[in-house]
Amino acid sequence: MSVTHGGRARNFDWTVKHSEVLIQSESGMEHRFAFHEILSIIRELQTTFGESWIPLANNVEKLYSGTERPGLGMAIYQLRPGDTVHAQGASYLGVVLEEAGIFDWNGEKKGIAWRLQNHIADVQSLVASLNKGREELVGMTNFQRVGSKSNAHVGRDFEIVAESVLADAGIIVERNYSIDIGIDSKKKAHCFDLGSASPPILVECKSHRWTSGNNVPSAKITVWNEAMYYFAIAPHSYRKIFFVLRDIRTKTGESLAEYYFRTYRHLVPSDVEVWEYDQKAKKVEIL
Repeated sequence: MSVTHGGRARNFDWTVKHSEVLIQSESGMEHRFAFHEILSIIRELQTTFGESWIPLANNVEKLYSGTERPGLGMAIYQLRPGDTVHAQGASYLGVVLEEAGIFDWNGEKKGIAWRLQNHIADVQSLVASLNKGREELVGMTNFQRVGSKSNAHVGRDFEIVAESVLADAGIIVERNYSIDIGIDSKKKAHCFDLGSASPPILVECKSHRWTSGNNVPSAKITVWNEAMYYFAIAPHSYRKIFFVLRDIRTKTGESLAEYYFRTYRHLVPSDVEVWEYDQKAKKVEIL
């Protein structure tokens, strides 16, 4: 299952069928994009934007009146003038191309944009990327790590590692530490992965990796953004640690944590410490 990026995020599924990509939203609406249409869209965006950010640009009224700015939605609309419903599928197609390793998302829920990160020369390379993205999506739905019992087991095992590392540093924590958080006077109990009242500390643990194709795990990045929000509305008196697994992208040498804090630093509260755990070396580095 995939998720759109807007404030009203929508779940959807997509498949590669015959000569098209079929997108089905949770409400039952379908969007179909032929391979040759997607290739034309990518080529238009490459010509217009190069390596710059590509806006979503799919406002219905602006599309219909011809005042919408260049972007993904407008590129779709220009191929089928008058069909605003089809152009609205940009919200879904952008995520599909992201999961296929063709697009890179800017991490924003308002001002959504992508940029091209892989060159697609022809229909064959497009289909190969789509099929690979689909296989990885299905794989991540069924398991986080090959050979692991479940995502829950992976998460608990990593929390045990974090707990041990913190203990070695003289910090004793408990699991599923509950504390009231919220905006202004509105508070509600929330459980952090690890925490302690004395000393006051909150810890979130994430063992996510790059996808098997070395692409950005978009759904997981959304989870990281959510963790940053919880840290932001937690009491300022608490020390906050984001404990993550070090996983390297082979084509760039950049870790997932380094990528995240390069791209989404604007979402990270200034009082959050990032502890990156190297599984092979059995050591942690504070970024």
